[in-house]
Amino acid sequence: MPLSFGWGRRIFLATFSVQKILDEHGEGIQVVPKFSTGLIIHPEIFPYQIVP
Repeated sequence: MPLSFGWGRRIFLATFSVQKILDEHGEGIQVVPKFSTGLIIHPEIFPYQIVP
């Protein structure tokens, strides 16, 4: 197996910071965790920003 397998996302997450979206006062908007229902459960879409 080549050493590069799966490293793309890891390098991306290591070089960028995933943060909360800021409101008009510069405060982070609280994320309320919501999940889909059914056979396969995954988190619903939530607001975020990616900062270098």
